[in-house]
Formats: sequence, C-alpha cells, structure tokens
Amino acid sequence: MGLDAFVRCRCFEEGKLKPGPIPLEDLYIDDEDHICSKFLDQKLEELGSDLFCERYGDLESDFLDWMDNACEHEYGEICSESVGNFCGVLNIYADLSSDEGESKYPLLNNMLPSINDGLYPVEKAQPTLNELDRFMEEHAKVQGYRLIDEEKHKVIFSRAFDDGFCMYCDGNINYGFAKDKMYFHQNKLSQSYQTDHFYQIPADDYKQTQKVVVYCDDPNNCESNFRMTLRGPIDIKLDNSVLRSFSVQKATLDFKETSHFWRLNKIRNLLIASIETKHPIIWC
Repeated sequence: MGLDAFVRCRCFEEGKLKPGPIPLEDLYIDDEDHICSKFLDQKLEELGSDLFCERYGDLESDFLDWMDNACEHEYGEICSESVGNFCGVLNIYADLSSDEGESKYPLLNNMLPSINDGLYPVEKAQPTLNELDRFMEEHAKVQGYRLIDEEKHKVIFSRAFDDGFCMYCDGNINYGFAKDKMYFHQNKLSQSYQTDHFYQIPADDYKQTQKVVVYCDDPNNCESNFRMTLRGPIDIKLDNSVLRSFSVQKATLDFKETSHFWRLNKIRNLLIASIETKHPIIWC
C-alpha cells in the first residue's frame, strides 16, 4: 500500500482562484484543509444524500471538476509527493524507532500516519525539518550493497542493507534485492531463486523483442541455479547483445545512493512546502 501526501497552495487565501460554479465568497477551508462550499454542505445536511444528489448532484460534480483546475496549481497542490510504499517507508524508521532514535528524533519518529489519512500540522513542520536534516547528516554513510556489471565495473543499483527493493515486476516475473542477494521470482510457478551472481545472454529473438535470458549455474550451490527469460535487459544502457555477468557486492554507500534518501527527500519537500504556505501536510 502506497503513502502519498500533498500541501495545498495559497491561491484561496490570496484571492487567485478562477471563477467557478460556486461563488468564491461561499467557499471555506474545512478541518482537513480542503476547500468546501457552505451552500453544498448546508443542502446535504438538510436533504440527506439521496435527495441532495438528485437536486444538486450536477452542481457538486461541476464544483469538484472546477476544483481540479481552480488555479495555476494542478488540484490546488503546491507540492505533491508519492513517498513510497509503507514497507519501504517503515524500513527508514528502523533507526528512528530504536531507543536512541526515538529520543534523538521524536518528531520524525511519530510523523507518519498509520493509515492513508490525516494531517501533519504546520506548527511541527520546521522542528521536524531540523530533525530530518540532522538525521540525514548523521547517516551520510550507510552499509549496503551494489549490483555490479563485472565487465564494465558499472554500478547498476545501490541499496541499503535493510531496504529490499523490487527492480521489475510484471504478471509473470519480478526481481530485485533481498538483503545481500538478487531474487528472481516466477509468479505462475511460485518459484523463487536468490543469488549473489548471475549471467545474462540475449534471447534467440533479442533483435526483435529485446528479450534476454538470465541464469545462474553454480556447481557449488545448485539451489540457486535457475534460468528464465525477461522481457528486457537488466540495464538497457549496456550492450545486451553479448554475455554479461553481474554480481552483488557489499559496500559503504553514500546515503544519497539509497532509496532511503529518495523517500526522505520527498518528506523534506513536503515539510518545506508546509513551512512556506503555512498549511499542513495532507496524507492520502
């Protein structure tokens, strides 16, 4: 399940909304920081949902459509971020939820909602941003692993140890990182393989389809051996018409190499937008 969030722009407060189906003087901001109509709210309370929909359903629909483009900001959002799935976000908070982490970063530790709903108050935005910047500074280096193309010595992906990551997924196959190995999973057969090294060769119809075959053939570990066809290569920027060899290697990473940074930077963007607009962060 994904966690998204946004911060509302200030066009309502600054009188920059376009004219719409409801007079602007009828609009107000509700407790969840959404723009609402006093007229529509009153009629809904008076009539009940069925009769309201019958009499004012078209007006409400027009109002909601107008809301999507009521100002220069799409949906009235100055900042909108897809923070990530809950599992990925919770991995970040493993350090925060420790005894030391909870005392050092109390606001960050309690910032995320338990469901896709709610507000993060603007009063907490600046002190939370201070904690976040301090956390990222103190975790500038983290232990993790890299997927390496052995011929070019090129880093394909980097991930922290505690951050499992799906690199690709379709109806038949998904693959990615699982701790210090790559996993390959065949959905229909419910078969999974894990390995710290594997090979890739072009499929017979590679020139027409870009399909490749990945495999592992380790005489010392038969359980990790597999062979499967992928719809596309591991890295499209490589020469995938020839045999390629990949390995997973432990490494000390810059925090910015990890998806932890990617997620926390999105939270940072939301906090900055909240400070600048004086509006709360809305989880959704």
